Amino acid sequence: MLIPKRVAATATATGFAVFVDRYLYCFARRHPSSAAGNGLHDHDDLLDDFSAQASATGITTLNR
Repeated sequence: MLIPKRVAATATATGFAVFVDRYLYCFARRHPSSAAGNGLHDHDDLLDDFSAQASATGITTLNR
């Protein structure tokens, strides 16, 4: 998974900070409507994907 340098660069403190930054970035990418509502507009060009495939991928990702 690729994470923009500005996200990765902010997470230099601990492994947990890296985990949190990665999780929030991926959440915003999977749920751009929620991200926009929270003031994050990096993914305004995307729509939320409510398909079964996207849900299964999200569950798999969280179980890692």
